[in-house]
Amino acid sequence: MNGQLPGRDLNPLDIQLLLRTDDLIKFIYGLDAYDEFDGDMRHWIKGDVMHSKPVIMNYSNYDFNLTNEANCGTNKTYIFVGGNDGMLHAYRDCDGKEVWGFIPDEFLADLQYLRDFDHHYYFMDGSPVIYFHDQNKDGTITASEDAVVLIVGMRRGGGKSTLGFGGGDSTYYALNITNPENPEFLWKINNSTSGFAELGQTWSLPTLALMQLGEPKAAKVVAIFGAGYDTNEDLRHGATQDFPDADENTVTSAAFSGEGNLISSTGNSPYAPSGRGCFAVEVASFDASAGKRVVLKSTPTLLWSYTAADDDSDRMKFSFPSDPLVLDRDYDGYADTTYIGDTGGQLWRFDMQSNSTSNWNATCIFAANDGVAEVGRKAFYKPTAT
Repeated sequence: MNGQLPGRDLNPLDIQLLLRTDDLIKFIYGLDAYDEFDGDMRHWIKGDVMHSKPVIMNYSNYDFNLTNEANCGTNKTYIFVGGNDGMLHAYRDCDGKEVWGFIPDEFLADLQYLRDFDHHYYFMDGSPVIYFHDQNKDGTITASEDAVVLIVGMRRGGGKSTLGFGGGDSTYYALNITNPENPEFLWKINNSTSGFAELGQTWSLPTLALMQLGEPKAAKVVAIFGAGYDTNEDLRHGATQDFPDADENTVTSAAFSGEGNLISSTGNSPYAPSGRGCFAVEVASFDASAGKRVVLKSTPTLLWSYTAADDDSDRMKFSFPSDPLVLDRDYDGYADTTYIGDTGGQLWRFDMQSNSTSNWNATCIFAANDGVAEVGRKAFYKPTAT
């Protein structure tokens, strides 16, 4: 609104609402809209970066020295990171200035809580991940030939503190950042997207991998990620390892001592469970006949999923918040195997060697809690392999 309010056919309540909205917009921009500080700008504009890890993308090939580093015409390096001020931020490395901030529409209704300095709210709390294609491998990204795509989840952001179906509005976003000064929206995924009803809070950092799929085989860029975190786990800790069985608030007012019987592998079924499984989404394909070899998808394209609905055992009942380990076991340049853990302390292997996703299969290869009386092991981190 830029400080200008429409004046036609407005009653006093409408005017008050518009004034409050305009103040909030100014506050988001960093202005001292509520006169809480001395001056025109807020003392600290940037929100906290809690779980989001910055990712750096270099768009140009140049000699590294102090002069070039400070020259924005030469140093085309950008830094992308999420913040709990509601934004995904892009910064120039050459001078540290912010280029843009992206606010997902899922956050618009909650931005008002940024003024609540007595409580902490999660917004863009996930880490971004980037795939880039440099067609001629010259170290410089050219918009006419190359492509850069960024995918970011919200982690706790967009979620909710009560149990219910899915991860609330926790969402994965894909942006075309081939031109880092002018990003373009590609697609988004949450539990209301067709095929993703099992998606919980978007904790799992997607692994972007090359795969050969279809007949004849064609190379694709695929994002592989766990189905997310289930807020049932917030109430399943210490001596309370049974799943909650009602729509309870998951925010506790006191710290738990952590003592007691820790059994992750037993207990009642979770209330409105989510996050149980793994997804593979097409991000880009390669077209030698096109002027630009890599073609970014502009809609979410689910290639494959394996969730509780596909598993007839009693193993697939825990959420998958961890990052996947994706391997090329036959060294042919294409990913073929994924390992990922769940909050029941289990390790899963997904065999993806076939160019037909209908032939992919899942196996639970390890269970940390089976046959042990007093453990509560949960997997939150990416597996490693040597």
